[in-house]
Amino acid sequence: MTIGIYTINKRLFSPFLFSCIIFLFMLPGNLFAQSLSVTGTVFGTDGQPISSVSVLEKGTTNGTTTNDAGSFSLTVSNSNVILSFSSLGYNTQEVALKGRSTLQVTLSGSVAKELEQVVVIGYGTQKKSDLTGSNVSIKGSDIANVPALTATQAIQGKVSGVQITSSGAPGSAPNVRIRGVGSILGGADPLYVVDGIITGDIRNINNADILSVEVLKDASSTAIYGARAANGVLIITTKAGSKGRFSVNYDGYAGVKMLINKVQMAQANLYTLYSNEAAGANVITSADITGNTNWMDEVTRPAIIQNHNLSMSGGKNKYRYYLSGGYMNEQGVLKGNDYSR
Repeated sequence: MTIGIYTINKRLFSPFLFSCIIFLFMLPGNLFAQSLSVTGTVFGTDGQPISSVSVLEKGTTNGTTTNDAGSFSLTVSNSNVILSFSSLGYNTQEVALKGRSTLQVTLSGSVAKELEQVVVIGYGTQKKSDLTGSNVSIKGSDIANVPALTATQAIQGKVSGVQITSSGAPGSAPNVRIRGVGSILGGADPLYVVDGIITGDIRNINNADILSVEVLKDASSTAIYGARAANGVLIITTKAGSKGRFSVNYDGYAGVKMLINKVQMAQANLYTLYSNEAAGANVITSADITGNTNWMDEVTRPAIIQNHNLSMSGGKNKYRYYLSGGYMNEQGVLKGNDYSR
């Protein structure tokens, strides 16, 4: 009996079979792990779901993307893998599964950081490092903080190579010269492009609705807009709605404009002296002048300026909205010289 048992065990544990068992024990444990189906939803920091997010099992080509509701479903090799979430405009995030089959992931945005390196040129965008032309970008907040009628008046003195002069009359359009006067017969005014639409006057645009202003100063701008851009281009981008909660914003200001240096008007005796010198004889005397009216004070005044803006914006999924309204009233220091918008 002993010899029979020894013979059977010897057959079962032959050197080849014994080596196979040892090899199987040395294999990684995840070889025997079962696949797992994982579902989840990806959100932004504003709480809204994000579509078209790439979900990839780290170290493999196994992946999927989120749908319009931000949801995804992916079968992974085991319950201990790491999932990588990435999307344009958001920071890439890695999440360890740790046996979970349901996930909720929040991605932080990186759009603001990327936009600092992007400049709008004509019909598209380009990185600053790849841009060879002389261009200047001005934020809309820097324009809205200046009590001015137009965006060009608000950027006065902020852009090198651009000369902006204004008569100061309410509602008057300022003269803008980029690199001096480039043409006599063709005019000297730059080209204005507002949200892709070419226009010749921007006085009807509210400064509070402007997102940014790009100034194309060199001759390379003619490659985009042709001969009309020979005097430079001002590209204005207005605000648009963004995904997020419904928000209401108000901003406004009020102030007074006054003459700094008034013209000194002549009194009765000085007027008599000048009049007699001009006539070459003593024609009048101070006693002949009745009244002493200061006409500078009569035709000028402290002028009141006020501006009020109200905007509403928001959005959800594919729909965004932005609605704004503004009122501006500017009095001139000369009586009867007013402007309202």
